[in-house]
Amino acid sequence: DYYYQYIKDNNISNIIQKSDIEISNYYTPKHLVNLFQNNIGSLTLSVTEKCNMKCIYCCYHDKFQKYSRSMSWNTAQKAIDYLLKNSMGREGIHLGFYGGECLIEFELIKKCVHYIKNNSICHNIRFGLTTNGLLLKNKNYRDFLSEHDFSVLVSLDGPKLINDRYRKAKNENESSYEIIINNLKTWRDENPQYFYNRISFNSVLAPPISYKLLDDFFSNNKIEFTFSSLNKTDYFNVNYCSANQEYFMNLDNDVDLKYSDTYKKKMLFDYAVFYKLTERSKINSIIPGAPCIPGLTRIYVNIDEEIYPCEKITEDENNRIGTLDVGVEPQKVINIINRYIKNANIKCKDCWAWELCEMCFINM
Repeated sequence: DYYYQYIKDNNISNIIQKSDIEISNYYTPKHLVNLFQNNIGSLTLSVTEKCNMKCIYCCYHDKFQKYSRSMSWNTAQKAIDYLLKNSMGREGIHLGFYGGECLIEFELIKKCVHYIKNNSICHNIRFGLTTNGLLLKNKNYRDFLSEHDFSVLVSLDGPKLINDRYRKAKNENESSYEIIINNLKTWRDENPQYFYNRISFNSVLAPPISYKLLDDFFSNNKIEFTFSSLNKTDYFNVNYCSANQEYFMNLDNDVDLKYSDTYKKKMLFDYAVFYKLTERSKINSIIPGAPCIPGLTRIYVNIDEEIYPCEKITEDENNRIGTLDVGVEPQKVINIINRYIKNANIKCKDCWAWELCEMCFINM
C-alpha cells in the first residue's frame, strides 16, 4: 500500500511487473578508445597497504603484518599525469586516496594535491579520501583536508555496540568507536559547516545485522551514509555463514526488519530520482543495473601501477583493465562487461525488479 500510494502521488510508472528487455553489450573497442582518451573523470590512488587497525572482517586480516608497502612518489606522479592527459573532455576531475589507512601516507597525499593543482589547466579539482578516522586526531591533518575541501568518507559501522564487534584498534583495550567519534566531534566543533557538508560514513553490513539499530543511529545524525556489503573472508566462512542464515530464517516479524518511516521515504525518493533520470521504461536494449563503464567514470591505481575499475573490486587478472605504461585496454573492459551480461541474462532476464537495481560489476 505504501508503495502504490507513493507512485500514484509522484506520477511514477509501476515497475512491479515483468518487462520484455534485451540484455546486450552495445560498446565497441573503437568507441571506448575515444572515451578513455578524453573523459576519465576520477583517479583513486592506493597510497599504502599499511593499516593502523586490525578489523576481524577485513580480507587482509590474517596477513596485515605482511602488508608494509607504500606507493612511491614516482608512481603517484605517473598516475596523476595519466589522469591529466586523458581528462581533457571533462570540466572537472577528482583525485582520491585509499589504503590500507591512507592518512599514514599524509605527506604523499599533500605532495599529490600540490602537484595536480600546479599542473592541471582544470580549475575544478575535487579531492577525497577514505579513512578509518583514527589519525584525524592530528589537527594538521584536519586543517589540510578542510583547506582543500576534501570529501572524507569515514568507515564506521554504527553505534559502539555494532562498530566495536569487528572494527578493532591495534590496542584491544581501546574502543575504535570512541576514538573516531571523539576525533569527529573535535572536527565538528572546529568547522561545523565543512563537517556537515563534506564528511560521510560508510558502514559494512556484517552479521548479525540489526537494521533497526543502524537506522536509528544514522537517522539521528545529519551526516550522509552508505552501506556496503561484506566481502567474503575466511573468518566469516568459518564463523558466520551457517549461523547468519539461521539468524535470518528465524527473524520472521522481529523488530530488526522494521525500517523507520524516514528510511522508507528515503528509499522510495532515491528510486523516484533514479527512475526519472534514466527513463528506463523507454529503453529496449539495456545492461541492467546501470553499471559504470569500467575505466571511464573512475580508475583505481595500486602500488604496482596496475589499473582497475575502482577501489572496491578484487585486484586480480580478471578485473585488471590496464597498467600506467599501457593505459586502459578496451578489450579487457569489454571482457568485464561481457561477463556481467552473461550473468545478467541468467539472473535478470525475467526479474520483475530489474528497473530497481543499481547493480555493479562487483555484485554481479
